[in-house]
Amino acid sequence: MKISIIGGSIAGLTTALRLQNTGHKVSVWERRSPTSSGGFGMLLDQKTLNHLTSLGLDLTPQLQKVIIYEAHDVHSGRIVRHGLDGSFAIQRSTLIDHLRKKINTSSLNYDFEFTHFEPTFGNSIQRACFSNGHKIEADLFLGADGVRSSVRNTQVPGPDLPPVKTVEIVGISEMDTLPPKSRNTFKKYIHQDRGIAFGIVPCGGNKVIWYFQIDNNKWPQALGSLQQRNQWLIEELAHWPIQVRRIAMSGGLENTHLWRTTDRDLPLQFHRGNTLLIGDAAHPLLTFTSQGVGSSIEDAVTLGFLLDEYTNNPHRNLDDCLSKFATIRKPVLQGHLENGRDLQQRFLGLRPHCLDTYPVSA
Repeated sequence: MKISIIGGSIAGLTTALRLQNTGHKVSVWERRSPTSSGGFGMLLDQKTLNHLTSLGLDLTPQLQKVIIYEAHDVHSGRIVRHGLDGSFAIQRSTLIDHLRKKINTSSLNYDFEFTHFEPTFGNSIQRACFSNGHKIEADLFLGADGVRSSVRNTQVPGPDLPPVKTVEIVGISEMDTLPPKSRNTFKKYIHQDRGIAFGIVPCGGNKVIWYFQIDNNKWPQALGSLQQRNQWLIEELAHWPIQVRRIAMSGGLENTHLWRTTDRDLPLQFHRGNTLLIGDAAHPLLTFTSQGVGSSIEDAVTLGFLLDEYTNNPHRNLDDCLSKFATIRKPVLQGHLENGRDLQQRFLGLRPHCLDTYPVSA
C-alpha cells in the first residue's frame, strides 16, 4: 500500500516508522527544512516509551527521569509536592533525530509545502500538490501537519478551532550547575490571581526546558513582536523568584518560541475518503495535559495495526478501517480534551484553582 504522510514532525515520523516496519511503502512530506525540529522538549509517560521501544528506538541515554512534581504558590509561599510514576523528559530535537535515523532516507522529503489535493472535489484523492509545483500520488494520504492543518482545512474540516485563550513562551537553558534534587523535579511557580505561571522541566545534564504559561487576555503583551515580548518579559521577571529569573535569562530570550495553544471538539470521524488526519491535525490538545506527543505516538501505533489488518485481508474496506481508528481513539482523546479544558479553566480563574491539580502525565 502506497501511503503519503503530509507533515514530518513527531506524528508523521512515528507513523512512517511504524508503517515502514511492516512493509508499507511510505513517504513523508514536510514543509520545513530538516534542521528545524519545531520546539524544545516534552514529558513522556511509560506507555509512550513502550510504544517507541516497540518501534526499535532506544532513548534511554537521552531520557531524564522526572519523579517529583512541585507546585509553588508565589503569593503565599505554599509548596505542594507529588510523586510521579513513570515520567521522562527529552529534548524534542533528540526524539526527532532518532526517528529520522530509523526511516529510509529516500522516504523523507523537506521544503515541500502542501497546497491542495487533486481532484479538488469528492472523497477519492489522487494527488497531493505542493507550492513548488510537485505532485505525488498515493493510495492513502495522512494529514500530520499540526494544529492549524492545511490538510484538515482542505479535505476533512470538522469543528473549528476556538479562539486562543492561553499562550506559552518556551525556552531552553543550559545552567552552569543544577542542584541534584532539581535534576528530577518538574517545578511550576504559579501566580494564581495574575493569570501567569512558570514551569521548569529538567531534560538531561544541566539543561532545563522552561515556559511561561500566560492568560493572553490579561497579558496581551505576550502576543506582540519578539522585541515587545522580550521587553515585557524582562520587566515581568523582576516579580519572580531569583531561580526563575536566572533560568529564563540564561537561555537568551531571543531564542524563545511562542505557542498559541488551543484544542477543538472531536469530529465524528478523522477521515474523508482516502485522507486521514493524525496527531495534532486530528485532535489538537491543550498543553496543560502534556498529552499531545503521547497521543500522536499512540495514533501511529493504532493506525499501524489497523492498516496491517486491512492490507492482509483483501475483503476489508478502507473506509471501515479508518472509521475503526476513530472508534478506538476517540474515547481516550475525549478524556484528555476534558482534562485540558478543566485545567485551563482553573488557570484562567473560571473555576476554583487548586494547587494540588497537576498535568495528567506529570
